Amino acid sequence: MNTVELTRSPIRQLSAQLANQIAAGEVVERPASVVKELIENSLDAGATCIEIDIQKGGLQLIKIRDDGHGIPEQEITLAVQAHCTSKIASFDDLTAIESMGFRGEALASIVSISHFEITSRTESQEMAWQWSNTGINNSEDNALTPASHPTGTSIVVRDIFYNTIARRKFLRSERTEFRHIEDVVKRIALSRFEIEFVLKHNQRVVHRLPRALTTDLKTKRVAKLLDKRFVQQALRVSYQASQLSMTGWLSNKDYSRGQTDMQYFYVNGRIVKDKVISHALRQVYQAILPPGRFPSYVLNLQIDPQQVDVNVHPTKHEVRFRQMRLVHDFVNHVIQDSLNKTNSNHRYGGDAFVFDTEEQAVTEHQINKHAMAEASSRYSGRAHNHYPLARNKPASSAEFYTQKTHSTSLPQGLLGTVVGFCQPYYLLSQSQQGLVIIHLLRVAQHQAEQQWLQQVDSQSVEVKPFVFPVSIELDAQLCESIDCHQDTIQTLGFDLSLQAKNILVLRAAPTVLQHCSYEAVIRQLLISLNLEETMGWETLVPLLSRFVQLGTHSESKTLSEWQQHLNDIEKTFVNLCVDAPYKNKLWRVLGVAEVNKLFQANVSAKLVDE
Repeated sequence: MNTVELTRSPIRQLSAQLANQIAAGEVVERPASVVKELIENSLDAGATCIEIDIQKGGLQLIKIRDDGHGIPEQEITLAVQAHCTSKIASFDDLTAIESMGFRGEALASIVSISHFEITSRTESQEMAWQWSNTGINNSEDNALTPASHPTGTSIVVRDIFYNTIARRKFLRSERTEFRHIEDVVKRIALSRFEIEFVLKHNQRVVHRLPRALTTDLKTKRVAKLLDKRFVQQALRVSYQASQLSMTGWLSNKDYSRGQTDMQYFYVNGRIVKDKVISHALRQVYQAILPPGRFPSYVLNLQIDPQQVDVNVHPTKHEVRFRQMRLVHDFVNHVIQDSLNKTNSNHRYGGDAFVFDTEEQAVTEHQINKHAMAEASSRYSGRAHNHYPLARNKPASSAEFYTQKTHSTSLPQGLLGTVVGFCQPYYLLSQSQQGLVIIHLLRVAQHQAEQQWLQQVDSQSVEVKPFVFPVSIELDAQLCESIDCHQDTIQTLGFDLSLQAKNILVLRAAPTVLQHCSYEAVIRQLLISLNLEETMGWETLVPLLSRFVQLGTHSESKTLSEWQQHLNDIEKTFVNLCVDAPYKNKLWRVLGVAEVNKLFQANVSAKLVDE
C-alpha cells in the first residue's frame, strides 16, 4: 500500500490583498451585494438623493453617487483599507449600533476584487479628490488626484471578480443579476422614504423614486414598488409601546400570495430575517389564510439599539434581540389587534384606518405571556401544522404514515357516537371517555398523504386527466425550471408542461388531491424544488397533501352518514387509536373532569374579578 508523505507548510501571515479577497467571499456574493454595501454607506453619510447606475447587470459597471457629507481628503485612502470606519470607535459603540455599516470591511473587500474608483468632496473643501486602484501600482498606496465633483461621494466599480475567475463563473445572466440589484434597491427604498432613489440599467431609468415625506407619497411609493392591489386592501399600522413601536402596511385576509415575495420586515430601518418575528406573524395569519397562501407586509420595528445585536452575520441580515419574548409578543399583538379592528369590507385609502395605540399603549403586562412558550417549542425544528416541511425521510416505504394492523386489541368505539358537525371542519362525538373533537380537515389531508405515499412507492399513482387542461400563470423563473424537475413531477402523478414564457398547462393530477387549488399546489411544488433540487417525493408528498380541502357538502350530511365516516376513521388510523388514543394531531378526547375544569376556571376568574 502506497503512503502519501505529507509535508508541513509553515504558519505565515496572509497578505492584505489575499485577506481582503477572503473577506470579500463573505461580504460580496454578487453585484447586488456591492450595491447594498455602497448604498448603506450613502445612507450613513446623510444622503438625500442616491443615484445607482448599472451596466450589464453590474458585471461591467456599478456606479453609486450621493449628496452626503463626503469624505475628507486625508481619510479617503483610509476608507478603502480593512477595518477602517467612522461608525464605531469603542465596544460601547458596538453594543448600540445606529448606523447601517460598522465593520469597515466592505470597501476593502470590493477594492480587492474589482477595478475601483472613489471621488469625494466635503462642503468645506474647494475641490474633490479621487482615488483609484487601477493606477500604475494598482495598490492602496496610489496617490490622490484632484477632481471635479459636488459635495458628496461617487464610487465606480468595474469588472467585478476580474481577478477571481472562479467566483465570476458562479454569477448568473445579466438579467438575473440586475433583478437581484433591483430587489436590493426596492428593499432599501421601502424603509427610507425620506431619500430620493434613481436606478438606471444600461442608461435606461428603471425607477425614479422622489422623496416621500407624507403618508400619501409613501403609499404611492409602496404601490409603485409592490402592488397597487396590496395598497388598496392594506391596513396602515402605527403602534407605540413603552419600548417598542411599529409602523407600516399589512395585508388583510382578502389579500394573500402564493409565495413570500412581498414580505418586508425592518428593525430600525434595516431589513432582517428573524425566526422570532416570522413565528409571531405566522401564528396570527395561519388562522385566517388557507394553506399555501402567505401574507404581504411592509413593517418597520423601532427598538432601542442597545436591545438588539446586529453584529451577528457579515451581511447584517440577521439580528439577535435581548428580550426575545417581549419582541415576539409585541409583534404578535400588533398584527392580531390590527386585523381584529377591521374586516373584509374595510379598505385602506389615504389616511384612513391608521390604528394608533398611543392612547392605550401596549405594555409588557398586556402582551400575551404564553405565546413565546409555543414559539420556543417550534423553533426546535418541527414544522408548523399548517405549513409542514417534512424534512425527515422515512426509513422505508413500509414506515410511511400507512396504518398497519396491530396485534393489540383496538378499543371498541373509542371515538364514540356522533352528536354533530361544527364549522369549519370539526366533528363532535360522545364516547365513554368523554367528549371527542375530530379535526376533519387534518383527517382528509393525512388520508390523502397515506394513499399518495403508497401509490408513489408502488409506482402506481392514480391520475385524473382533465377534460379541459388547467392553465397556470406563474413567475417566469419558476416556469423555466420544470424541465429540470420533470422526473419528480411525473413520479408524483402530474402531467405538466410549459406553454408560454410564464404559463404552464396541467393536463392531469393525482386523484388524492381533492378540492384543492391546483395553481397553489404547482406553485409550492416548483418553489420547493427550486429551493432544494434534491428534494424527493418522500418530502414533497406530505407537504403538498396539506393543500387538500374538505368538500362543500359537509353541512348536508346526516348523523348516520357522519357515524359511518367516524367508523372509517377508526379503521384507517388504527395505529393512533392504539398508540395515542386520547390526544393526537387528528382528534382530542376531553374527559368530563377536563371539561369541568374549563368551567371551574371561568367561574373562579369571575369571582376574582367581582
